[in-house]
Amino acid sequence: MERRWSIPLIAGLVALLSVVLLSSSLGPVSGAIPNRTSGKFYVCINKRAGAVRIIDYPKVAGRPKGWRRRTWNAQGAPGAPGPQGAQGVQGPQGPAGPAGITKVALSFHTATVDLPASTITSVVAPCPAGSKVVGGGFQGVEPTTAVRDSRPSSATAWLVRVHNAGSSADNLSAYAVCMATEPAAVIASLSPAAKKAIRQANKSTQKPRR
Repeated sequence: MERRWSIPLIAGLVALLSVVLLSSSLGPVSGAIPNRTSGKFYVCINKRAGAVRIIDYPKVAGRPKGWRRRTWNAQGAPGAPGPQGAQGVQGPQGPAGPAGITKVALSFHTATVDLPASTITSVVAPCPAGSKVVGGGFQGVEPTTAVRDSRPSSATAWLVRVHNAGSSADNLSAYAVCMATEPAAVIASLSPAAKKAIRQANKSTQKPRR
């Protein structure tokens, strides 16, 4: 019995056979698609068989006879935005936050020391327990003295360091501005950058007049 083959069936078999042959000659499709460097897609086309195959170029660079390599990288126009989604269900209420500060109290505390002639002397004014230092300064500096430091020495004290270049003794007072809160709150200490700025400002103090 004679078997008859239709033209569409023959074309389909040829296309299928071409894809199989191309697969065996080009190797598996893997790696960077599109190409990582150029962003392009690479394909091999067989017009006679009506077959197209994406390849991983340049990892797969060769092509069988009758196949042509083509590339494209054009980006299509953006699609229209989709419809807005439905509003989600309201979440549960969060826990209550801690109680806020109801009272702030500022206080000034002073410490005084003797300042011998031709010496560098330091004095520290501490804050009382439960409070933090938020400022400070000094008193009793004569024209023959130069302030070397005026800064927080810790989170609870203010330090002043003075050079007495004169020939007579004097005294030096440092004061701290302290703050306490109710309920007690965490008061941040000066950052390293802020401490450096204070030291630089102290260095710019004029030298003592003789």
